[in-house]
Amino acid sequence: TKNVPVAADILLTLPDGKDVIIHTNANGEICYNFGCGIYKVIVPKNVCGEEYSRTITTTYGKLHITPSDLIKAKINETLTYIIKDDSGNVVKGAKVSIGLPDGNVAKTSDYAGKITFNAGEKEGSYTLKVSKDCYENDTLTGTIIMPKLVIKCDSEVNINKTLCCYVKDQDGNNVEGANVKLTMPGREILLISDASGKVCTNETQIAGDVTAIASKEGYEDSNIATGKIIKEKIPCDTAICPCGCIEGTTQCKPCPECNIFGLPCWILLLLLILIAPLLFLLLRKKKIYADEESINKAIKEEQLENMAKQYDKIYVSRKSYDKIWGMDIEDKIKNKFEYVDLDEKGEKYQQECGDEHVARAKQQNLGLLTANDETAKKAKENKIKIKRYEEI
Repeated sequence: TKNVPVAADILLTLPDGKDVIIHTNANGEICYNFGCGIYKVIVPKNVCGEEYSRTITTTYGKLHITPSDLIKAKINETLTYIIKDDSGNVVKGAKVSIGLPDGNVAKTSDYAGKITFNAGEKEGSYTLKVSKDCYENDTLTGTIIMPKLVIKCDSEVNINKTLCCYVKDQDGNNVEGANVKLTMPGREILLISDASGKVCTNETQIAGDVTAIASKEGYEDSNIATGKIIKEKIPCDTAICPCGCIEGTTQCKPCPECNIFGLPCWILLLLLILIAPLLFLLLRKKKIYADEESINKAIKEEQLENMAKQYDKIYVSRKSYDKIWGMDIEDKIKNKFEYVDLDEKGEKYQQECGDEHVARAKQQNLGLLTANDETAKKAKENKIKIKRYEEI
């Protein structure tokens, strides 16, 4: 304290209300081992001619609710937070007030600084407020949402074969215990998904369309998935039977007596068979493999539909496929995407080039759509046709 004589009496009021007298040193300073709380320092009038006072609040720092980025929860999800101080140490005994859409909950952090609670059964926002004596408070606000189910079924199965459907959440995670209603030709079947999110049935004796919808408490119902039960197709070798086979058999149909432009029909048919591969190459559908970075960028920039319009089929990794099917977009867009896993040859390619996406494109003998310079470089080294994401 400036201009204060040595050994001047300074009054210090402690947090518990008690007063103590402290003497200044040769520099006009007072020294005291402050704890936590509110202190009041008073310099009496007889020391400086006027009375001076100051209030000092001391704390251990601020409390922190961690992880601070955990701000989204699903209905009935169990949430865990840890209370820490400024140094990252856990804080035991902190009082946490939790405001949920269906009521308030009070918790106290345990020896590990942890609190756990259930998000409840209502959508909306929730707030955590943490406090403890000698600490500054902290607040965290999050949102509780109703997750949506996604269901996909086998597109086609033959009569008397097994038909399966797969239930996931919007993040692509398998959902166990979902109620699945299958509407088959002439009947309805109710099934419950297993740990892998799968339901299967052998009730496929009648050909026709199949629809499926999934539901579960705590989830929004899925969209309707579709599939077909078809009669098994018996292949017909047109090299042996140029006029086709009798339906349902491998027996050749008799060819009618005919000629076009003076040539027997069988010669024209043979010519057609010879040029068919060339026509197929000219008219084949556009296909490509897209890496995860280009898919994530298209989703973020809302360009997924535009990407789908440019190709008849886009092959992707299973991770990207599950992410796309978890989105709330039209099935006609989702159906443009198909996942491809690495087979033995593909794994060999990956070892050689060090890039799983380049390996998948090479395995499928397709061009590669990428937004990554390093991936594009490796694709070029492996003589794979490159399409940059920026060009779509």
